[in-house]
Amino acid sequence: MYGWRRPKWAAVEDKTTIDRLWDAAGVASPPHVVVDVEALRRAPEEIGIGKIAGPAGVVAAADSTRGHVGDSLGLRWVPDPDRFQESVRDLADRADRVRIARFADGVPCSVLGMALPDGIAVFAPIEIVTLGDPATGRLLFCGSSTHWRPGASAEREMRDATRRAGRELVRTTGYRGIFSVDGLLTPDGFTATELNPRHASGLGLRAALPDFPVYLFNRAVQEELPGLEGIRSAALERVVRRAVAAAPSYALTVPVARTGHADGAADGAARLRHGGSVIDYRTADGVAALTAISPPAPGHRAGPACAALAAHLGDPGLRCFPLGTGGAD
Repeated sequence: MYGWRRPKWAAVEDKTTIDRLWDAAGVASPPHVVVDVEALRRAPEEIGIGKIAGPAGVVAAADSTRGHVGDSLGLRWVPDPDRFQESVRDLADRADRVRIARFADGVPCSVLGMALPDGIAVFAPIEIVTLGDPATGRLLFCGSSTHWRPGASAEREMRDATRRAGRELVRTTGYRGIFSVDGLLTPDGFTATELNPRHASGLGLRAALPDFPVYLFNRAVQEELPGLEGIRSAALERVVRRAVAAAPSYALTVPVARTGHADGAADGAARLRHGGSVIDYRTADGVAALTAISPPAPGHRAGPACAALAAHLGDPGLRCFPLGTGGAD
């Protein structure tokens, strides 16, 4: 197997143990507690949820004992701590331990980096569009956008945190290749939630450099293919950042929850007017792929447009984060 995941690398993805790396790297993470699944049967006050919960409740994350779980499938948002047991009951079937953390209400985001022989290349932050229903805690992962522009200060903070995390990842595991640091950008700054030591999605080179085999390149780096030692992390960082900035893209889909949705359009190109923007999308096989937002939303965010599109297609309870930023009204 070429470019296989070493067990020592894969272990870092466990959300119940990642805080050791955050602490060592000086990366902020939310208040939390890790419990075994048996504790999920106890009353919330017995496991200290009241001390952890914020205005938007808590989020519970399964460990990786059954393998890594992406796309929000291993997460349970619990807006109302009184409904904790009901909300996390099914996690007992997929984990041995669960991390319960304060829900940080911010823009879901990710920074991808690459560990090379001479150092860490860190690329631009991307928006990870995840919608949530405050009434039920349901989460819907829609995909990613490289259009997002969080501002120079926030971008610097997120990239610095990713570089420190990458160095610690290399120091403790000898990791090589692409990784991602995921988290939330809140009014108080960046809060990390997980580290994915693998070729995570969202880098954006598919649109920027469609002929470049980044998947094979990553595996070659992981296998230390002779000849790659001449690639410098700073140079790769510049090339990728410039290419993605010149050709930003969306990789976003929203399920069509209602047959014969509001505009009555069959599968194909369609358009939604929302506020002062026009949202272009294309439907096929029960999903709608967002293709353009004009004029762009503040910061070029796509989350509000996805929430508006979800409501238009029959799922009005979903909101984008931070809560209260609009998008579905």
